[in-house]
Amino acid sequence: MLVNGCRSLSPDAPEKADAPEGTEALTPPGTYAVWEGEEYPARGVTATTVVLTKPGAGDPPPGFERSVTPGIAGTRIVPRDSLDRLYTVTATGRWRGEPFDILGSDGSSAWSSYTGRDVEWALRQPELQRTDLGTFQGLLPVHELTGIHEVVTELAVVR
Repeated sequence: MLVNGCRSLSPDAPEKADAPEGTEALTPPGTYAVWEGEEYPARGVTATTVVLTKPGAGDPPPGFERSVTPGIAGTRIVPRDSLDRLYTVTATGRWRGEPFDILGSDGSSAWSSYTGRDVEWALRQPELQRTDLGTFQGLLPVHELTGIHEVVTELAVVR
């Protein structure tokens, strides 16, 4: 069963991504799992297992295998039915008045894909790169994004 939830970033100014201190920040889009009370980015989700990742450097947590991927300390495969929660986060917003899907964020910049139809406008934006016919992506300053809307989709944890 899927349950969806939506939120804007700043309750006082829902059209601004640079929310005042104390308000929620943009959650990097992706899949997340809560296992034994701890939240992890999740990859390799199947019907029966999930690969948990522990971002960072240094030694992986107990029970995790050391990762060779830069920025990932370790990974661990766990049974899907052992999770407390499994969900995905997607985000959309506007940049210079045009619509974008937000593909990832480091907090100050957001990797985004243009979803509008004005190819001429997109071609004039030096921040955007044409990745395919009619497809444009770019690294945009989060403080320039407006109308950011996150959608959290709960995924079933089979028990």
